[in-house]
Amino acid sequence: MKALLLSMILCLLATLTSAQTKSPSLPSPQGELFNLIQSWNEAELKGDAAGVAKLLAPEFSFLGGSSRKEYLSLMKPDPSLQIEAAAIDEADIQIYGNVAIVTSLNSFKVKKDGQSLAGKFLVLTIWTKQGVNWQCVKAALQPEKG
Repeated sequence: MKALLLSMILCLLATLTSAQTKSPSLPSPQGELFNLIQSWNEAELKGDAAGVAKLLAPEFSFLGGSSRKEYLSLMKPDPSLQIEAAAIDEADIQIYGNVAIVTSLNSFKVKKDGQSLAGKFLVLTIWTKQGVNWQCVKAALQPEKG
């Protein structure tokens, strides 16, 4: 269970960090999606499950992992986790009508119970637009091979 929780925390740090991207001034709706990712990150770091829930479709899940309900139930502030650095090193946001695919390369450096952890992840999130709102339906990540 600890490995799952740490994996979820690292996923969110990698997926949702407010930082840099190749295209700092993204056109709308790409800019709108990037702002949603930043909002997700801010809510996650505060342990604001209600704020994150607004961004997730009812059918949201991590590929091969937690459902929306499981993920939100794990979201609590962790005083043993210190975020030293987290960045979106590269991001690509593609829009196909009411579906968006966001891919990125993210880096992180954290301390958990005094132990340093660092790495890079390839991240994929899939969003759908219902009416005027975008919601994430699927998220996946894998460590960068390098």
